[in-house]
Amino acid sequence: MSAKSYLNFDLLLNEAGDNYQVHVIDSPAGQASRTFTLPFSAVELENFILKIGQNRGSVRSLYIERIDVPSIQKLGGALYEALFGGAIAERFRSSLAIARREGCGLRIRLRLSGAPKLIDIPWELLFDADNNNYIGLSVNTPIIRKLDLATLPEIRQAQGVLQVLVMISSPSNYQQLDVEREWDRINSATLSLQKEGRMVLTRVEPSLVALQRQLRRGEYHVFHYIGHGGFDRTNNDGVLVLEDQQKKGHLVSGQYLGTILYDETTLQLVLLNSCSGGRTSVTDPFAGVGQSLLQKGIPAVIAMQFEITDDAAITFSHEFYAALVDGYSIDASVAEARKMIYAEANQLEWATPVLYTSIDSGSLLREPTPEELHGMEEQRRQREEAKHQAELKHQQEEEARQLELKRQQEEEAKRQSELKRQQEEAKRQAEVKHQQEEDAKRQAELRRQQEEAKRQAEVKHQQEEDAKRQAELRRQQEEEVKRQAELKRQQEEKSKRQAELKRQEEEAAKHQAELKRQEEDAAKRQAKLQAELKRQQEEEAKHQAELKHQQEEIEHQEELKHQQEVSYQVKPVEDGMQQQPIASTRKYLYIGAAVGLVYAILTFVLSLVDGFMFMPNGNEWLIAGAVGVANILAGAVVAVISKGSFKLFIGAIIGIAIFMIMYHIANNINYVSKFFVGLFVVTPLGAVIGVFISKWMLSRSG
Repeated sequence: MSAKSYLNFDLLLNEAGDNYQVHVIDSPAGQASRTFTLPFSAVELENFILKIGQNRGSVRSLYIERIDVPSIQKLGGALYEALFGGAIAERFRSSLAIARREGCGLRIRLRLSGAPKLIDIPWELLFDADNNNYIGLSVNTPIIRKLDLATLPEIRQAQGVLQVLVMISSPSNYQQLDVEREWDRINSATLSLQKEGRMVLTRVEPSLVALQRQLRRGEYHVFHYIGHGGFDRTNNDGVLVLEDQQKKGHLVSGQYLGTILYDETTLQLVLLNSCSGGRTSVTDPFAGVGQSLLQKGIPAVIAMQFEITDDAAITFSHEFYAALVDGYSIDASVAEARKMIYAEANQLEWATPVLYTSIDSGSLLREPTPEELHGMEEQRRQREEAKHQAELKHQQEEEARQLELKRQQEEEAKRQSELKRQQEEAKRQAEVKHQQEEDAKRQAELRRQQEEAKRQAEVKHQQEEDAKRQAELRRQQEEEVKRQAELKRQQEEKSKRQAELKRQEEEAAKHQAELKRQEEDAAKRQAKLQAELKRQQEEEAKHQAELKHQQEEIEHQEELKHQQEVSYQVKPVEDGMQQQPIASTRKYLYIGAAVGLVYAILTFVLSLVDGFMFMPNGNEWLIAGAVGVANILAGAVVAVISKGSFKLFIGAIIGIAIFMIMYHIANNINYVSKFFVGLFVVTPLGAVIGVFISKWMLSRSG
């Protein structure tokens, strides 16, 4: 991919009392100025720096903290409104439009030398709320921190081969990092370029001595540091953690490292893949490692302004080199790497890398010509051969050095052995003299101890006497206290006994009252039981009398029944054999027929009256006659059912009369229905019910 062209949008920031001034000193749309105030205080900024980010493990920092995620868009939006307000916003939008028309990007360069307090502000989080995007995440609007120096270096494009010197540091006394995995990913990202001979990765031991030797052996364009980093608050400078000969941590300041790299004119970029490598103090813009390296003449430095996790650091390195070798400029490559971190659902750490530069950023790789490619291949072969020869020479030198070292160690061992013997002899003489002195000291000490022991014995005797007197006094006091306590206890016991005696007397009185109440209750219950027994005896006598009366009633009923049965028997009489029940039945049959005839006439008359009122068609004659016949039959049936009893017969007639009256009152029934109802329901039902009512009356009067 060809390198992308950029137009510059330069913002110069200066302090103005408690406020700040921002000037657009170079842009496609012209210049502008305004005064602004930070949307948060210094304390709020410090809290943000301490709390920003997610809870992260495997963090490359000397000061590992557990922090929460605040509202990143709110902070970025506040920074955007403060910086791009008023005329600045107009120039920015116009410059973007001009850049788009020309097919270019718009590089935002923040010049912070005049406002060192603003260096700690996370400007990479600038958020355009109107367009809902982070400016620094777009390759079209990369953000660069440009520091003005007295002497500006020049960026030199590598002619075909990009030489990268990689240092990986993980001291044994610090938290171990997954740096080998990052080394593998860097190799994977650049494997095709390495095979084509356009990029060479060289790994160097993590010490200043090894770094100096490696720089002397070749020319490098990028120095990539992987490891721990931090900020030394005491010396107000950033530090990197390298290793000493024992693989322990060795703190190296940015100024110290810059001195080592100062003479390397081919070195164009330093990438500090550590935590807080870009952190600064408030007053010194070059206090961080990144700024110190710029001051030492390095054209561009990428450093981390906050803590960064292993995953985010590895992703950044992988994508940055991939974009760099694709022909992107340094600032565009940084933007691509940030986008990849953001794509991995990391909403904050994409803003951790900061690009510092003192020049116009550009591409480090230039597309080689065919002749250069051939020369590069020849150079690569020569480098490989030279590297092989150097390795053989180094191996031979190392073997010779090991032999010489072994001989020196043997001689040193002999010398040390003789020295040790002499030291032991001198030590023995000194010990004899020391022993004599010690004996004299012990004798004097013994005498002093004896005198001291005697004095101590006297003091001890006196103390014992005093202790005895004190003990006797304490004993007497304790006995007096005990006596007083015993006297008080006896008084309390006496009071308790008196109270207990009083309570017992009250209990006895209550008991006597309870016994008296129980005796009275017992007497009442006895009287009540006697009265109840007497009542039960009287009820028993009444019950016996009632049983006797019922027995007599039963006997009387049986006697009446017997008499009735006897009355129906056939009696021989002197004037012939006559049957009394049959005569009685025939008599009441005649009476019933007569009553039925009368009732038929009455029904006939009533039917005539009803017919004249409701049915003037003449059917009343037939219905009246039919009802009369039915009543004659009903009289005969009643005579048979009553079995000759006049009282039963009269009851049946009364029952029929009552039911017939009710029957005639129901005028809403037609005459045909009245006929059938009277014939089959009213007359028989009235006769039967009348008979049973008569029987019931006879049984009650019995």
